[in-house]
Amino acid sequence: MLEFRNVTFKYPDGTRVLNGLSFSVEEKEFIYIIGPTGAGKSTIGKLISSEIVPNSGTVMFYSINVGKLRKRKIPMYRRQLGVIYQDFKLLNDRTCLENIIFVLEMTDRKRSECLARARTVLRMVNLSDKANKFPGDLSGGERQRLAIARAIANRPKLLVCDEPTANLDPDMSEEIMNIVEKINRETGTAVIFITHNSLLVNERRKRTIVLNGGTVSADLKEGGYLSHNDSVKRVYEQEEMEETKLRTNLMSREINIENLSEEQKDSVLRRLLNERNSKEEQ
Repeated sequence: MLEFRNVTFKYPDGTRVLNGLSFSVEEKEFIYIIGPTGAGKSTIGKLISSEIVPNSGTVMFYSINVGKLRKRKIPMYRRQLGVIYQDFKLLNDRTCLENIIFVLEMTDRKRSECLARARTVLRMVNLSDKANKFPGDLSGGERQRLAIARAIANRPKLLVCDEPTANLDPDMSEEIMNIVEKINRETGTAVIFITHNSLLVNERRKRTIVLNGGTVSADLKEGGYLSHNDSVKRVYEQEEMEETKLRTNLMSREINIENLSEEQKDSVLRRLLNERNSKEEQ
């Protein structure tokens, strides 16, 4: 259903994030995508949702060449996708029920149909009793569950989860994983789960794509352990080294890395790497 064919992408500052990336996802499949900071994990999600387009190569969703979509066709295309972010992206001035109804009304459904579907997905994520609460009244785990409900409201063929457990404690992370797995199992929605959490990946062993250097370093079949794969060990050793460098550099600039989201870390690391490369070229 989804295929990346030799995809290359670099940001305006010249930093290349993806370098000939190729992989595919089948219908109803659940896969993890992991890799060190700056490996391009979040970039993959943006390419799938057509927020950005490849510099070369193609992203195919069924017969759709995503990078060639005209702007007016992108909203219709995105109805086939659900995206979950680590920072929720909820409408704070609307109730939980209204957050979901808003998404459904964009598809020209009748109000009664939107209301019925909204109540259904709230029930799926165990938030029926919070329907009339606002996002600000919810815990972090509850807000993420609401974000999941909104993402699956349109019955997407593919659900892209971009670090949805990054800011949650272990118990909440476990709860979110149970819900996402249930959606995959019961609705047949394919799932791409982007994460840094190697413990989570090892506990719930599914197909795992490991990114490094802008391409696939390893593609582990369902049931494989990350810690048993030498190429994965090297990726995580590199990640620890890069994280240490990042922390040291940011400390010198009086910036606390703990206050940064994974996407912000990626952005900062890209900038630092670009600065380093520029100095080496001089």
